[in-house]
Amino acid sequence: MFFSEDGKLTSPRFCPFATNLQVQVLSCPAKPSPKQIRIVLNDAPVPLGGINGCGEDDEGLCPFDNFVGSVQELVNGVDFAESCVGV
Repeated sequence: MFFSEDGKLTSPRFCPFATNLQVQVLSCPAKPSPKQIRIVLNDAPVPLGGINGCGEDDEGLCPFDNFVGSVQELVNGVDFAESCVGV
């Protein structure tokens, strides 16, 4: 799991205490939606294909508005009183 097929340790696959997490908002004029978002964990892009509106992308890019809309839907679906307090 933490090692590549040739047996080398691949640090982007695990999160130690001193992890490096970046949320990048990028301008990509070559994309249909020029404003993109990408999450980078330990120098490796996190695949965002499981988020509504984000397709599979080798660079981990997702249209910014699609990402924000999908996260807003997820937040709106959370019952914080039930999840945090148990009420």
